[in-house]
Amino acid sequence: MPKLNIEYTSNEKKRIAKANADFAKMTKPQRAVAVAKDVLAQIKAGNYTCEVGGYVNLETPPIEDLPDNCKVSAAIFNPSDLQCQVCARGAMFMSAIRKFNKFDFVKDSSQDDGVRNLLHPDSPKFRKIEDTIFSREQIGLIESAFECCNMAGSTPFEKTKSAIFFGILYNNDSDRMQAIMRNIIKNDGKFVP
Repeated sequence: MPKLNIEYTSNEKKRIAKANADFAKMTKPQRAVAVAKDVLAQIKAGNYTCEVGGYVNLETPPIEDLPDNCKVSAAIFNPSDLQCQVCARGAMFMSAIRKFNKFDFVKDSSQDDGVRNLLHPDSPKFRKIEDTIFSREQIGLIESAFECCNMAGSTPFEKTKSAIFFGILYNNDSDRMQAIMRNIIKNDGKFVP
């Protein structure tokens, strides 16, 4: 289970403030490239295991183990303990948190499943982070390429088909995820199947 540091050190506060300032200055494509590079680094470090069919599978502490009114960001999980199974959306989400520390979980009585319930793509906080980095269409194409099926909702099927064919070229989930992230970097923040 990830270790939680409830208090930020002064160095962490400075790092977080700098990351947030850097994030505010970046364009959407620059954010996408930064996130894609971090996904590749996390895969290489063994922190992300790429897996179709889920978003973020991360063991999180039960809500009763957290102090009242505490704010917990994934950025304050001990990075060496942060290992999770992710799909493309989950990997980009976790890397956005790692890079920019823009996600807080605040314990309150309406949340009964710890951090886990906020790590689902239907969560408004999850979508808010995605929307600062990618368009809905881009997210759908990236996820369609990773899952090798139509995950793009209202995006025209001709576009989605190209993403699916892109994904089919790679036999395993890790290779496919890395190819998608390299494509985003190569195309200046846009996935172009």
